[in-house]
Amino acid sequence: MAVANSQDDEIQNLSAEEIMQIRLDKLDELDLWEKIASGNLHKISTADVQKLFSIFDTEGCGEISLEELSEIKKVKALTLTAQDVADLCKDADKDGTGMITASQLYKALTEGEVAFNMVKKMLHTEQMKEFKPDECFINDLIDCVNHDYEVNSALWSLPQTVVLFTLFLTCSVAHLAMSESWKMGELHSALLSGYYRFGWIFDYPTLHDWMMTSFIAQHFWQDLSMYPPGRYFARNQIVGGLRLRRTFTDPTKCALPSYLTKTYYPFPILGNLCYQLGEHKFDDKFLLYHEKTDVIKERILNWTHANWLDQNSTAFSIDAIKYNPTFGTITFDQIRWDLENNGFMRQRFIQETFRTSPYENWVSVVPDALFLFLLLKVFYSELKELLPAVRMGLDGFMAYLQFWNVIDWLAIIWGFVCTGLWAIVCIMVADLPNKLSQFPSDALDSIVMSNNSYMTPEEVNIVAPHEDLYAIIGEMSDAAQSVALWHSAVRLACVLYLFILIMKFFKAFKANKRLDVVIQTLVGSLQDVTHFAIVFISIYLCYAWSGHVFFGYNNDGFSTLLKAAYYSWRGGVGMGDMEDLNNLGKFLGYVYTLSYEFLVLNLLLGILFGLIFEAYGRTCKAAGDPPTITQQVRESIKGLSDRRDYIDEWYLVCALDDEDCPAHPADLVNPRSLRQAFNKDNMSKENAEYWVKRASDYAKANHGEVTMSLLDCLKVMANMRTSGLKAIVTTERLIEKLREESRKPQEFRYTAIMSGFDPDDPKDIEELHRTNAIQEFNNARITAELKAGNRPLPAIADGFEEDETEIEPFVEEEELTEEKELLRKVTSVFEGVEILQENGSQLISSIRSELQHYMQESQVQEEQLSEECVDLLTRARDSEQGVSKLAECFEGADLQTIQFLPERISKLTTLAQKSRSAVETGKRGNGADILKRLEQRLSSLSNTIHDLAQQADAEHDLKQQLSKIDDVLKELQ
Repeated sequence: MAVANSQDDEIQNLSAEEIMQIRLDKLDELDLWEKIASGNLHKISTADVQKLFSIFDTEGCGEISLEELSEIKKVKALTLTAQDVADLCKDADKDGTGMITASQLYKALTEGEVAFNMVKKMLHTEQMKEFKPDECFINDLIDCVNHDYEVNSALWSLPQTVVLFTLFLTCSVAHLAMSESWKMGELHSALLSGYYRFGWIFDYPTLHDWMMTSFIAQHFWQDLSMYPPGRYFARNQIVGGLRLRRTFTDPTKCALPSYLTKTYYPFPILGNLCYQLGEHKFDDKFLLYHEKTDVIKERILNWTHANWLDQNSTAFSIDAIKYNPTFGTITFDQIRWDLENNGFMRQRFIQETFRTSPYENWVSVVPDALFLFLLLKVFYSELKELLPAVRMGLDGFMAYLQFWNVIDWLAIIWGFVCTGLWAIVCIMVADLPNKLSQFPSDALDSIVMSNNSYMTPEEVNIVAPHEDLYAIIGEMSDAAQSVALWHSAVRLACVLYLFILIMKFFKAFKANKRLDVVIQTLVGSLQDVTHFAIVFISIYLCYAWSGHVFFGYNNDGFSTLLKAAYYSWRGGVGMGDMEDLNNLGKFLGYVYTLSYEFLVLNLLLGILFGLIFEAYGRTCKAAGDPPTITQQVRESIKGLSDRRDYIDEWYLVCALDDEDCPAHPADLVNPRSLRQAFNKDNMSKENAEYWVKRASDYAKANHGEVTMSLLDCLKVMANMRTSGLKAIVTTERLIEKLREESRKPQEFRYTAIMSGFDPDDPKDIEELHRTNAIQEFNNARITAELKAGNRPLPAIADGFEEDETEIEPFVEEEELTEEKELLRKVTSVFEGVEILQENGSQLISSIRSELQHYMQESQVQEEQLSEECVDLLTRARDSEQGVSKLAECFEGADLQTIQFLPERISKLTTLAQKSRSAVETGKRGNGADILKRLEQRLSSLSNTIHDLAQQADAEHDLKQQLSKIDDVLKELQ
């Protein structure tokens, strides 16, 4: 008691650090860590855990805190990671009180997450890695730095792309005048009305009738009391006049079959001529709005009589330049007819409206300047990334040339293309007034207004000859048409640039998993959608091209293969397309339409949507609960402020990933080696430690959790079965040894009786032992001499007396001396043996009684072990059958879905109870039948889970039996 008090006093006099060191020394001496390191958690006994527990439970209260248990992380021999220790604490503290007992700790060690991880480590040794915060692999470091660079680049490109998109859209809306262009296009609807409708034109005579009536009435309204000269729909001023352009080719001779030649060319003197072949040429006519309508009609009539539009003509157009001061725009308007080979005239309206002054004030220059400045800034940023990659050689350049970097450069280059095209348009628009001012509109208009009537050709010639005026109108029309073409090119370039900016948005969305869900969904479904597209396109093209053959003769949408593919996707066949068919054709048309609607539009497209939504679900599940874009921006800003003195990430990537001369050639990286690799760049200690720890965390996060598949479970069951069988064999051998030991006393009695000794007489027993010892000694000596190659000595007699007469005369004196010395030593040995036998005789009686008692106990244990072996074999066979049934049940099953099956069944049960109450209060019918079917399904699912639970119990019983065998073996040892 005094000693204990003195120890307590010594402990109380120690400091906290000394107490912790003493506790740590005691922890290092435990055998528990060796069992954990070897993975033999099943060998951990309650005594091992109690020793560990007693080190912390110095007061004997029976509980320790989780903080105390966490101190085992300081043990040098501990092979568990920090995560394993955290899992151990979590498994031990199931009730969440923060205090654990020895039994809870034992259960957590042998049955918790740590034991499960040991099993996974045994099955997946290569995949189970330990990640240390102070070291990482070079590939993990490169991937980590590259990932952070891409995420940060994408994250900060999002506001950049938003601003770039906003500025570009603002510039496009401000300069392209789309609203004014659409309003000017509404005037074309007036052409569809009038005395002679525009839609009635289909050949030369109808074109002549339209121009003589509605065309002159709409374009040459000569009521000076209402409008000044040249007004078109009150607000638009025609500049100079109209240009009528005929596109034609020279006729060429062609060969035709003789029977067609006589029919198509009845006059052999003219020869066989083919039209609309060869080089296209232009022939222009002009109409001045200052001339009287009678003059204009007469001129049109003369052109018609002169057959100006002949067989050689391929197209005819009416061009006009219209100025609208209200909008501040100029419109190049063209009405065009293409003369097709079938003799039909196809109408088209071509119009392009552009502003007369793109930059009216300095405010309109601001968006363009900001856009160009931001574009140059993006160009500078990309150039800073490109140059280090180029300095690394071809490998560095190819590593830089990734998809999203290509998108960035495409956005830069195409932005400069749009800027250049717009600059060309601005230059041409600035030069257009010089072209328009050459026409003497003021002089001609003043004559018309002073005379209060329009002019005759002679009056026009007073101001300028017609040829000069026609030449000026031609130049103006060519200039306006050139501006219109370049302006339309700007519009198309802007459309393409907007799609490129969409791709930049997708790059920016990669920074956040919530925004990247669309791209990842498309990527995740790419393989399935690609295979599905083969089926879909095959079926769709069959329908489209069969529609081309079936309806192409009377439906323009199916007249060509390309049109059929587009028209089938847009709408398909209607009732009007089948009016010209006979009954059989209508029936086939109905079958075609209905099967197309069901198979293509409903079934196949439904499957496509299902594939995409299934990939969307996988993507959302894999993303988990990522941070929002606001949180990510906030963390990124904080990280930039903390890392403002660090080496540039892209420079690190290029230097580390250089295959010819890598900055860090070693595979294992630590802060010290990383600082040495970038010593010339003055890398700080904090910078190196940050990247090493960040790479370790990144590799750990990407490594993922190793899961056990069904095959792994079967391997574990097979190992358990093998271990059980080995335990049975070992037990059988042990039982056989015990039987042999139990038979030895009886055999000794038999041997004594056969040798003529009384087994119950102690003196006879001693003599028997003495005789046996002498015999064993002689045998051993002879064997040793034979192995040494010497002649064996004579055997020692029973009375240990030397008989020199037995020594052969040829033995030398030295050999006799050695034999005497040996005989003397043997005699002393046997005297010692006699003393030992005397002491041992006193123990014979007690040993005999103990052996008899032991034989009785061994017989009882033998019977118990036999029963347990039989039970163990039975359970092993049942487990084997259960494993095979379990494999059959789990074949093709989703183990993660089965894991959450009990929770889903409980939810279904709750819903079924609610549905029962709802059905009982309502009408009996289909609802009750559905409820019954639901209850049947729940019952079948419950039975399945019950069977699985029984199989799991069988496995648990097998584990308990193995534990019992292990305890029995320990007791026997």
